[in-house]
Formats: sequence, structure tokens, C-alpha cells
Amino acid sequence: MDALARPPLANDHLAFMRVLREPRGCRRWCVEDGSTETKTGPATYTNKAGKVVPLRNLADELTQAAAEQLGFTTPRACCVLQAPSGRGFRRARVG
Repeated sequence: MDALARPPLANDHLAFMRVLREPRGCRRWCVEDGSTETKTGPATYTNKAGKVVPLRNLADELTQAAAEQLGFTTPRACCVLQAPSGRGFRRARVG
């Protein structure tokens, strides 16, 4: 029901972010699956200095970095995905 309450462009952006994060996307870059959150907050560990440190969510960090590099950080930026004949992808080329 949440998807029906959001604008279609916001749903497109969320779908794009899921595609970046899925096994053939983010998991090629990292082993971690993003499950660092627990009921009481992020999981923690004690470092060499004895300080309790929260685990980083590498899946979220790498997905966000990929979206920034591609220029798809906002729902409005995903309009390029709907451009006729892929004209909008010219700016998303790598190399």
C-alpha cells in the first residue's frame, strides 16, 4: 500500500536503487549483505583500542556511491530511464 501512496517517479527511483543493490549489482562489490541493523540499533564490535564501534552497512554505502556516480540520486534523475531510445544514457557512460 505504501507504493500506491508514493508518486510513480519515487517508485521508479526505489526500483532502480533495488536493482543496483541486488546480487548482480552490489554483491559483486562487497560480501556484506546489509543486515547490520538489529532491534536495538546497529550491531557493534570492540576495536583494538577497546572502543565499541557500530558495523558499517557496506551494501547501503556502495549502492549510494554507485547511484551518485551514475547521477541517479533523486527520483527526478530517473526520468532519463524513460527517455525515448535511450538518449539519456549518454551521460551515464563509463569510460
